[in-house]
Amino acid sequence: MHISGIKNRFSSDEYALSRLWVIVEAALEYFIAIITSGAYLAKITSALSFSDSLTGVLSSFVSLGCIFQLGSGFVFKGAKRVKGRVIAFQMVYQLLFVVVYLTPVLNAHENIRTGVFLAAFLLAYVLINLVRSQKNTWMLSLIDDKKRGRFTASKEIVSLLSGMIYTYIIGSAIDRLEYAGNIRGAFILLAFVVFSINALHMASLLLIREKPAQNTGKTTGRAGMKDVFKNKKVMSVILIGVLWYVASYSATPFYGVYQVNDLRFSMRFISV
Repeated sequence: MHISGIKNRFSSDEYALSRLWVIVEAALEYFIAIITSGAYLAKITSALSFSDSLTGVLSSFVSLGCIFQLGSGFVFKGAKRVKGRVIAFQMVYQLLFVVVYLTPVLNAHENIRTGVFLAAFLLAYVLINLVRSQKNTWMLSLIDDKKRGRFTASKEIVSLLSGMIYTYIIGSAIDRLEYAGNIRGAFILLAFVVFSINALHMASLLLIREKPAQNTGKTTGRAGMKDVFKNKKVMSVILIGVLWYVASYSATPFYGVYQVNDLRFSMRFISV
């Protein structure tokens, strides 16, 4: 009865399987986000002899890069389908993170390695934010409005639990290579991990269906912005978000470099 019920659910809801892939996709994207921020980012910047303050600034760019979401309207202007462009941008920015991890092992002058790292890292976050809002809209369109809270909770639970196991394994592998005096091997391993997860992530995106665009009337970007600023409830939520980010990014960007450089924690210990 249980198996037949599942089959009936998938046959009656053409987007049910896509929603499962949304959960898988979110976990895979989370895996990449984990090892391109925090203590992992501090490992790279330490190898490149960056100062603690510069590492903190780079970590803060994750938040500052959100301003590029305003460019989403130009990237997707006139597009009835967003899936193709989202996948293309996602693939490029994740490949840029592969470059980020290969930077410390490049056989080049320190200034060149620094330039390559900064260009790849900053451009990656620009591309992330150019497609983030449209990607979220695509994913949310597959979920019933009355079930979005429960679905989002399930998605976060899967990402967080799998992320715990993932970071412990990756952290242990890095420690083993570093203790063996092969930190270059650790960076190459992480570049390979990012590349592999990128391939799986692209596959999951391809398997997620896209609902046909609905014609809800034309609204200009300027009119849309006016509507946002006129809505007091929305502005209250925005203000709370702004205050939270100001408080959070006053400290959290420096946590990774503090753990790695000052406290000398192992990556396994940090993951725990």
